[in-house]
Amino acid sequence: MDLTQPLQTQIGRRPVKRRRILMELREQIVTGQLQPGSRLPSQIELQSMYETGTGTVQRALRTLEDEGFVRADGPRGTFVTDHPPHVAHYALLLPDERSMGSSSWSHFWAVIDRQLSKYTATPERQLKRYYGAGRGAGSTDYAKLLTDLEYHRLAGLVFVTPPFAFRGTPILNRTDIPRVGIMPPDPAIPDVPTVYPDFTDLLRQGVERVAERGKRHVAFLGTGRYPETVWQTAVEKMQQHGINTREHWIQHTSPYVADAIEGVVRLLLCDPSSRPDSLIVTDDNLVPELGKALEKLGFADPQRLYVVAHANLPSSSASTIPMDRLGFDTHAILSRCLDLLQEQRLSSDELPPATHEAFGAKFIRSAGYLA
Repeated sequence: MDLTQPLQTQIGRRPVKRRRILMELREQIVTGQLQPGSRLPSQIELQSMYETGTGTVQRALRTLEDEGFVRADGPRGTFVTDHPPHVAHYALLLPDERSMGSSSWSHFWAVIDRQLSKYTATPERQLKRYYGAGRGAGSTDYAKLLTDLEYHRLAGLVFVTPPFAFRGTPILNRTDIPRVGIMPPDPAIPDVPTVYPDFTDLLRQGVERVAERGKRHVAFLGTGRYPETVWQTAVEKMQQHGINTREHWIQHTSPYVADAIEGVVRLLLCDPSSRPDSLIVTDDNLVPELGKALEKLGFADPQRLYVVAHANLPSSSASTIPMDRLGFDTHAILSRCLDLLQEQRLSSDELPPATHEAFGAKFIRSAGYLA
């Protein structure tokens, strides 16, 4: 792939000679003319090559050092770092920073964000946050993202949300930028490889857990309608185990309105003659308020209502009552995303065809349940 073509033509009002030193040394590192560990020409040699003074050369080298391309080693000289940013630094594109900590900031985003600490101390793979992915070119960090790509400070992009807002921008239009999305495949963005939590597997395993508990009447609670193919898997698994559900037991609600969650719970459990004995929750953002509602209405005992709920591992959203959890390993998902970005970067041609990989759910038994 040609990584030397800039994303922007505007590169600022830098002194011409310092800019030239920066661009040429950076390009030599990116294209492999200067390999990791190799020594750069001395400052005296650079001054002679570019017919400039000591200050100009030092400022250019300091910029390259700040960017992570080189390291100074005293009188021995300046060397290319073992893991320069164009092969080791990755952008994690998150929603708007202003919503962090608010009710609209999902637990999945929070868990992914916390995973970055695992990638800051590892020089081979460093993830860097860029906020405002949902607003595309109008986002908080869009200009910074373009600049970092222009100067080869990034090895690839990880979209935490579908990048629809970036359509028509260089972020999606360029064919030489490694990209991957943590999302199901979408025909609207066919060229972006994806790694995604397999909710078909979550529903399948959820029904199996219900069957293992000897329950036969299951309700479902999520935040949106299940795709037909996903739901069909659950139906087939219920038929296999002799489990039934009812139309009004399949409910969807907002995770950010406590009264709405309690209202749904009341609807599910109000009629003793038509009440489910188990509940599968497919969005962990619902769990905190759901637990409060079930406790308030007297359904905290798992023998009375068995609950198995979605989780984003390694952490899970807090519940006031015991619930079994079915979760997706966010660290493994992020690691696979970086593997795919490296494969794209090392491709000899333009980006290879997009691939789509599903991650299955892992079961965690609540400490509040009897073995």
